[in-house]
Amino acid sequence: MSSDTRFTVQRQILMKNSVGRAINRAIHAGVERKSLFVTSKLWCIDLSPERVRPALHKTLPELQLDYLDLYLIHWPFSLKEGASRPPKAGDVMDFDMEGVWREMEKLMKDNLAYSPLGAQDNARDLIRDPIVEKASRKLNKTPGQVLVRWAVQRGTSTIPKSSHHDRIKENIRVFEREIPEQDFEALCSVPDQKRALDGEDLFVNKTDGPYKSVADLWDHED
Repeated sequence: MSSDTRFTVQRQILMKNSVGRAINRAIHAGVERKSLFVTSKLWCIDLSPERVRPALHKTLPELQLDYLDLYLIHWPFSLKEGASRPPKAGDVMDFDMEGVWREMEKLMKDNLAYSPLGAQDNARDLIRDPIVEKASRKLNKTPGQVLVRWAVQRGTSTIPKSSHHDRIKENIRVFEREIPEQDFEALCSVPDQKRALDGEDLFVNKTDGPYKSVADLWDHED
């Protein structure tokens, strides 16, 4: 179970608390905590060593948990509290990556503690790529199943997210069979093999922001 707890008021209320209630009900119904693998993320305003632990201590009660199985840095950009979206000049702060990492390591010692397929709402929609659709028809699988199976088959750690019961079951069924080599190679040839969730909608401000393009944001790396 991956809890995508992006730092917005609406998402915190609707996602964290709802997920927490669901986890609590499941555990009271007999599901063992060790059977769950719960992931959450550290948001950009908390990317400083002194804010790592307080951020987690806020997340845990919302999820009704004593610990997380995995704690991730959501985006490797530090924003000041109340930053505009996308950020303006002065909203982005220096990021002590090593310091934050060391604090997260301490959480692990204390037993407390991005998206290879993109997303339909804020990234390139691979579901409708012609090559993916062709493989979907040939294999009699949904485009989503094809993409998840392709990612798993190439050795990518993949956590598909869905709130729909039928789609969750579809995602589980990707382990039933491999994609044939010819179709797998075709999927690997999809043009523009690069970061799908590039952060443009969150961080790029073409007028007065510190990052005026996706290239600026990622230091001109693909």
